[in-house]
Amino acid sequence: MKNTDIKHFKMIVSDMDGTLLRSSGHISEYTIQTLNKLYDMGYLIILNSGRPLVSILNNTKNLKFNYAIGMNGQVIYNNKTKAIKYNASLNKMDIKQLYELACDYHVVTNLHDGKNAAIVFPLKIILFALSYTLAEKFRWIANQKKSADYHIYTNIDKVPIDTIGKVCFAGQSKEISKLKDAILTNFDKYNAVCVSPNWLEVSDNKVSKGNAIKMVAKDENIDQGQIIGFGDGENDISLLEASSLKIAMANAMDSLKAKADIIIESNNQDGVAKFLEEHILK
Repeated sequence: MKNTDIKHFKMIVSDMDGTLLRSSGHISEYTIQTLNKLYDMGYLIILNSGRPLVSILNNTKNLKFNYAIGMNGQVIYNNKTKAIKYNASLNKMDIKQLYELACDYHVVTNLHDGKNAAIVFPLKIILFALSYTLAEKFRWIANQKKSADYHIYTNIDKVPIDTIGKVCFAGQSKEISKLKDAILTNFDKYNAVCVSPNWLEVSDNKVSKGNAIKMVAKDENIDQGQIIGFGDGENDISLLEASSLKIAMANAMDSLKAKADIIIESNNQDGVAKFLEEHILK
């Protein structure tokens, strides 16, 4: 195992969905207790998610942590000072540009400004979109709706959101893959990553989980060699790249596993907590 002297690491960075959170959408009491012990011992606990900040905070009421990084690095929240730092956002022109490209594919568009959210269904796929909401693969919207004010539109020009942190697309894996390739081929200003095979997230290319980690590490005077990173999705690649010890979940996407030093048990088996307990707390 790389970097076996794990007790000398100072910063623990973890994704949430598919990593800390079980598939049911909650953090187990065992994981909460484990991370709280590490926090009390002086380790920096960093939550790093694609979720809006409000969603992160709503799902971590009993968890002790130092920073929450939301919207894939677009917002950084200091839990001690309650200060919020925002990185680059997408503007109305970006939103429309991405939406118009996505209309060539059978996907549903989601816009997030951190507090509010909009779902945009092109009229030509409205029947598909309505039926797709019933599928398990569309569970991301259902989970996030609990902590965001969602509105549904069929016309992108009617959406009253001028700047956002990210544009998300939900659909069948083949269409999502094609759309991702199209975005990366036609534009160089966007960062496009898959959280799952059915969910694509697009942000300004200056925004990433990894860049946000580097900002926090600089503020806290932490070297990269002192950072452990946990993740499961393609949007966690930059998270692992910013960490010295790179750890992927058993349920992680293959593209992330290829970047990892270690593969641990899945999110539903409390893989993060078990690893930290075994290598630090024992």
